[in-house]
Amino acid sequence: MNAKLAKEVLMKLKEAGFVSAVVHYDGSGDSGAVDEISVFRKDEPESYMRLIEEYSWEKVAVLRGERNAILGAIPITLVSRSSTFDHETGAFVETEISTEGNLYEALETLAYDWLEDQHGGWETNDGAYGDLVVHVEEMMITLEHSERIMDVSTSSHTFACETAEGEE
Repeated sequence: MNAKLAKEVLMKLKEAGFVSAVVHYDGSGDSGAVDEISVFRKDEPESYMRLIEEYSWEKVAVLRGERNAILGAIPITLVSRSSTFDHETGAFVETEISTEGNLYEALETLAYDWLEDQHGGWETNDGAYGDLVVHVEEMMITLEHSERIMDVSTSSHTFACETAEGEE
């Protein structure tokens, strides 16, 4: 987990009046991505879920669009880590790369970085899905991760029939 970026994201969400955020990701077949980011103000998760349960997709889309615009307008310095192999020393060298971005991109970066740290290859084969849940008031971030696992059970049975004497 990139602690520096996590702390900055938590502070920016708090300044914007949000109490939580959910970054949903899904991947399989060697490809994966953040599907959606939802942010909530106090007492909104319940009303948001009610909109979904009532199939008020238009209202959900408007709310998401408004929130994504807010997140996209809040500047933040994105700090990502990179690891390269130094052939002279025979060791990996960690470097930090800073770029200017926005809060939406920062939430994506947090999810991708933490997934890579904890569940590298989450997007391969049957893949995985889950949520990065940001609890602003508690200053805590939780990764709720589910892996898809294909189970294979193979058995082989052979029946050999003896022939009676004299039969071919």
